[in-house]
Amino acid sequence: MLKYEAAVTLLQSSARAEVLFGTIELASLNDPWYPFDQRVINFLNDFSRWIISSQSAKSYPDLIAFGFWCRISNITSLQQRQVRNDLEIGRGVSFHIPPSNVPLNCAYSLAVGLLAGNTCIVRLPAASPELDELLRSLGDLQKQQNHDSVVRRFVLLRYDHNDQITTELSGLADVRVIWGGDSTVQHIRTLPTKPRCVDIAFADRVSVALIRSESVLECSEAELQGVCARFVADSLTFGQNACSSPRLVVWQGSEAHLTSSASSRFWGKVDEVIRETTAQEPIEVMSRLAELCEVIATSDVVSEINAAGPQTVRLQVSTENGWLESSKLRFGTFSEISVSHFDEVTDLLTEKVQTLTYFGYSTTEIRSWLTERVLARVDHVVPIGNALDFDLIWDGFPMIQMMTRSVRLR
Repeated sequence: MLKYEAAVTLLQSSARAEVLFGTIELASLNDPWYPFDQRVINFLNDFSRWIISSQSAKSYPDLIAFGFWCRISNITSLQQRQVRNDLEIGRGVSFHIPPSNVPLNCAYSLAVGLLAGNTCIVRLPAASPELDELLRSLGDLQKQQNHDSVVRRFVLLRYDHNDQITTELSGLADVRVIWGGDSTVQHIRTLPTKPRCVDIAFADRVSVALIRSESVLECSEAELQGVCARFVADSLTFGQNACSSPRLVVWQGSEAHLTSSASSRFWGKVDEVIRETTAQEPIEVMSRLAELCEVIATSDVVSEINAAGPQTVRLQVSTENGWLESSKLRFGTFSEISVSHFDEVTDLLTEKVQTLTYFGYSTTEIRSWLTERVLARVDHVVPIGNALDFDLIWDGFPMIQMMTRSVRLR
């Protein structure tokens, strides 16, 4: 078997990368599969059971969440929602460049690449406890289960920023999946690829939470506890680094004093939930302070700073879209804006907004409000608590369709 080892076999340069898991046979580079091949589904389902049953994996909620995502019931549900063409097939080689700020994003990217029928080369971010556990689980699964036909179709490797390696891997790719900031995406796009290579680029985005003030005031303590716990999960699972984690909270209410009361009640409970369930690291607290000081020193966008407790910081901004200037603040920092009507919410949304989470509205109300202007900007509209739920449509891209070819037959 010819192996794809740290770009040693297929790269022509002297550059090297470290292979952490997997091998790719040369023959598989020209052997795309149909989407949702049963061999891939079985592999993901067995991996799911392995993760969920692992005692050590239970220390990492995001890894357990990935395990549940890989269950055959979820994959089948995702498959049933796809627009299918019997003449679809994987594009060939997919090269994945995940972000560094969400450790297990690479696992989802790999899973989608395999489900689309592609061979996958995945450049892993820096080591993290979650990623180390993922690799250990993969190794343990492979020792116990025979999934060689799938394992031969992907390799997980790591290398420092190196345009030479990235260029050579890009030269093999039929599709590149690029996750990162705007500058990262723009730079990688300058590196040459095959003429027919497709780039799927996930650049900088920000997200918003919309809350009806009266609904917060009407909640029982138990109901409010649940809402705030879901909000904290959306926001702090990755320290607000995920694009879908809210940075702006919009309070919609008919009267200012009701909005003020709802905000105080909500943030008090959020701080309580964080104290009880989320261990904020000292470095996160210091980073939150340092980033806030930098914004205050370099911009006049912040008009007021509030804090319900030591766990969160809330900012009032001086202009309608001033919150975008403070949207890079993390680790429990939120901008707040109060509005009376839905139309005012629409004016706050730009093409930088990825996810809108909501509480206090029915699906019917939200659907009736989703005008052409809103749909032109926002990619995900989900209840609070679902911001991080990964789907095969992400940032408005139908990933399976973009990673496959549709053959026309007449």
